[in-house]
Amino acid sequence: MDKSPLQPLLVENAEEFLKRMLERERMMIENSINLICSVDREGRFVTVNPAYLKVLGYHPEELIGRLFVNYVAPEDVQRSVEAAAKVMAGDGITGFEKTAARIKTASPFISSGLLTGRKANS
Repeated sequence: MDKSPLQPLLVENAEEFLKRMLERERMMIENSINLICSVDREGRFVTVNPAYLKVLGYHPEELIGRLFVNYVAPEDVQRSVEAAAKVMAGDGITGFEKTAARIKTASPFISSGLLTGRKANS
C-alpha cells in the first residue's frame, strides 16, 4: 500500500496535538487546588503537585522519594496501602477518603476523591 502524501502532515499534527494535550494536563495538575501525586511500586512519591505546599505545608521537593504512608494518619495507613495496591493493579477507586497527617501544621486534613493509576509492570 502506498503512503499518502498527507502522511507526514498527519503525523506532525498528531505530535503537535499530543504536545498540546500534555502541556494542558501539566498545567491543570500544577494549578489544581487538589492534592495530586504519583507513587512508585514501593509507595514513594515520584511526583507531587504544588497544592501540597498550600494544603499540607510541604514543598514538593521535600516529599519526592519519601513513603506516602508517612504522611497519612496512622488509623488510615492500612486502608491507604490497600487502595494503592488496587490502583497499581489497574483498578480505579472513587470516593476514597483518608486523613493526611500535617506534620508541619500539626492538624489533620481529610483528603477524598478519585484514585487512578496504571497497572504496574512486572
